[in-house]
Amino acid sequence: MKEFLGQNHFVWWHGVVEDVTDPLKLGRVRVRVFGYHSDDIVELPVSSLPWAYPMQPITSAALSGIGTSPTGLLSGSHVFGFFRDGPEAQDPIVIGSFAGIPRAEVDPKKGFNDPIGKYPIEDSPRLAETYPKGVSVVGEPDINRLSRNDFSRLSTNAQSTMIDDKRRLTRQSITSVPDISNKRMWNEPETPYRAVYPKNHVRFTECGHVEEFDDTPGAERLHLYHTSGTFTEVGNGWSSSPNGTRVQRVVGDDYEIIHGNKKIIIEGKDGIDLVVRGGMNITVDGSCGIQFNGDVNLLAKANVYMKFDGSMFASGKKMEFYADEHIAFSGKTITFKSDGSVMNIGQKIEVNSTPATVSSSRVVV
Repeated sequence: MKEFLGQNHFVWWHGVVEDVTDPLKLGRVRVRVFGYHSDDIVELPVSSLPWAYPMQPITSAALSGIGTSPTGLLSGSHVFGFFRDGPEAQDPIVIGSFAGIPRAEVDPKKGFNDPIGKYPIEDSPRLAETYPKGVSVVGEPDINRLSRNDFSRLSTNAQSTMIDDKRRLTRQSITSVPDISNKRMWNEPETPYRAVYPKNHVRFTECGHVEEFDDTPGAERLHLYHTSGTFTEVGNGWSSSPNGTRVQRVVGDDYEIIHGNKKIIIEGKDGIDLVVRGGMNITVDGSCGIQFNGDVNLLAKANVYMKFDGSMFASGKKMEFYADEHIAFSGKTITFKSDGSVMNIGQKIEVNSTPATVSSSRVVV
């Protein structure tokens, strides 16, 4: 190599990525460079373009699998770099990519375009639903709409927005313990998205995963969104919730496995409202302690079954049992003890035991 960086000239370039499927899986891309390469894909096919190495930031080790994978570029991305071999121009390095406002649709028959014909995305209602919600289209800035808070092109692009979907699916009027006197009704807070450019820092992936770090004053948010609709959002700006409120929605199943201990403290005056539309199973392998410092209301719309392998002890100032139809006590030995009245018989009380004893200073029959 006659020319090399540091010895002779620094040669920079501007080009368009046309291939990202690096067989060595190093993050390399094939770039067609303006001024060096022809746009004739027959004269210079994509397969003949040199592989360009991506330069990674110092926050990524780029060693032994440690760091961030340099795999964000797409065919059609405009990139800037330099030739490590100087004027020989056979060893390109990609320094970074830059956005613009595409004025024409992709033409895969020419170079300096996405050979697949996908990017930049055409502003077409027919194609809109094939792309994730929130992508930019020809004629608007490549910067994501969530960062710009600009959804004006939706009149021609037949997509709703991710924000529309989140607000449409927000649950309202959820009632806890509806048939008990202390029932409560509550609402899921909708997203407080009110981004102001350039305060919202967005990472948007090709399939529609989203990360947002929004520094908009009064509406600061952290938001992680899965393309299925599952998300976690921590924000400010809710009218009915305190700053720092977290909303989490899981559209599929949710699993949480903890191999150590878990401590939870809830200090809000309303505590927990738990609504389970299906069944619920709880297994505790060790001892279990529950303390209520207020009233306890328990309502079962069907039968209640309780079984103890050991003994059961219940105590209190006053205990009453009432049934619309029948009360029965059954056991090998049943003992009732009282310093006052034992029972007040209305219609019929049966004690089935061998033997049954009633012990009291006074029995009312």
